[in-house]
Amino acid sequence: MAELENYEFQLSQVEDALQKDPGNEKLEKLKSELTELIDLYRSIETKKEEPVQKEQQKKIVKKPLKEYEIGDTILARYSDSNYYEALIVGVSETHYELIFTGYDTIVEIEKHLVKEGKEGKNPTLLSSKDIVVGDIKEKPNAKIQKVQKKKKKRKDDVEQTEKQEKWKAFLEKQKKRK
Repeated sequence: MAELENYEFQLSQVEDALQKDPGNEKLEKLKSELTELIDLYRSIETKKEEPVQKEQQKKIVKKPLKEYEIGDTILARYSDSNYYEALIVGVSETHYELIFTGYDTIVEIEKHLVKEGKEGKNPTLLSSKDIVVGDIKEKPNAKIQKVQKKKKKRKDDVEQTEKQEKWKAFLEKQKKRK
């Protein structure tokens, strides 16, 4: 905006100079160029404002996704595009970690690909209170604890390996110095 004001000020000075010297071609040319520049600048400014106004008019209020917690039983979309019952075992900002009923594998699925579970919809599914691991029926909390222990063990193993690698690198540096 300061630039536009500056151009308008320059234009007023050129117009004042033209009143004193009406036949000056250089001043006439400068006046037309400044006028054109100001018009272009104003058209750019209005074009910048138009999309903002249109966006504000077009804003559609999106219904927020329902947030689920660890231990909730939901329906999650599988790669075949069908929804199956699953237990949430982890939550991140954009994804849920879950286990499909009857399976042991932890799967990460985007939050928009889950919906509220409906018991009784599919009679072949287990009740939302039980999970099958192999031939053993377990309560969801026991399954979650088991999964969390596996995750912790994997993390501990990775940390241990990293520490060993750092120690080996340190020893090799010491050998090279000697």
